[in-house]
Amino acid sequence: MSVAAFVAAPLRSLSPPVNSTTSLCKAHPRMSASPATASTISRRAFSTLLAIAPFAPLLPAAAADISGFVTPHQDLPKGFTILRPNGWNEFEALQDNYDIKWQDVIQPLEFVTVLTSPVAKDKSLTDLGTAEQVGTKLATARNAKLINAAEKDIDGIPAYLFEIKRESAHQLTLLTVNKQKLYSVNASCSERRWNKREKLLRGVVDSFRPKL
Repeated sequence: MSVAAFVAAPLRSLSPPVNSTTSLCKAHPRMSASPATASTISRRAFSTLLAIAPFAPLLPAAAADISGFVTPHQDLPKGFTILRPNGWNEFEALQDNYDIKWQDVIQPLEFVTVLTSPVAKDKSLTDLGTAEQVGTKLATARNAKLINAAEKDIDGIPAYLFEIKRESAHQLTLLTVNKQKLYSVNASCSERRWNKREKLLRGVVDSFRPKL
């Protein structure tokens, strides 16, 4: 997948909803589920503290710091794990926008999405460009300012992490490629509430693992 193709993909899930009530209805939300009832998403498109204990040795410090506010989520078909915020609504897949989405019940601008897209077997993350190049294109596509673009390593898998800001929203985006899938993890909140939500959102994004 080229950079142009990636940034041209619809990014409606990263924009403030025109009508939050209408948006919730169309996306078919499910109330936050327990580890025993959490659904996995199989349609194509980009568990309390005790439950997290077995994951703790594998998680970075940022994720461990929010352990009382998140629950592990595992998607077998898509091949990833992530910590999801407790108490947030869960939405089923919306094609080309997200495979799964969690959104705060009270603050609609606070959400986390995961999107997977297929890529050719011989393609890697660097085929999209450098972190700075990709981050600049993403920020431009979102009419936003790129605050930071960094390379990181997820258990031996290269990844890019971007912080993007615009007047109404503050966003984190993680991109990585593994097993012929491009993973895009997005976490967003209003700029006004960024200082309050930054720790949670960074912990969630840092917990993402593109393998089981």
